[in-house]
Amino acid sequence: MQVQKVSFTSSETPQKPKKESALYRKEGYMNLLRASQFTEGLLGGYAVLETIDKFQLIKNKRNLPAKTLKQIAWKHTKYNLLGGVATGVLSALIGKYFTDKYTIPLNEKISDWADKQNRINAKAKELIEAEDNLNKEKTESNKKSE
Repeated sequence: MQVQKVSFTSSETPQKPKKESALYRKEGYMNLLRASQFTEGLLGGYAVLETIDKFQLIKNKRNLPAKTLKQIAWKHTKYNLLGGVATGVLSALIGKYFTDKYTIPLNEKISDWADKQNRINAKAKELIEAEDNLNKEKTESNKKSE
């Protein structure tokens, strides 16, 4: 049995830079936002339509046999799914053309304000540390002079 020599040093070939995630770019964020708006509209629209239909079906058609009632309910469910898809598309379109027009610029401004505040806090921390170091030096020099 032969043992091969293993080298643990890195190779000389340059490594590829890691690709930034699509989620951290504006396009990726907007795609995620559209998908979530569509999903919320779809599920919300379907739930509302399904609830209304089932309530009306139970209220108005109590005397039908179970098999017929089930067929009618399935027919209504198909239409409710189509209605849910329509509300999902409508929700995404409303989000794209109306809601984002006002919320995205506001979010960008808030992000800029937060970045500016972080820079101010970092600078203030540096100044406080410098002042503390200066005070320590003064007290040490006073002790030495005594």
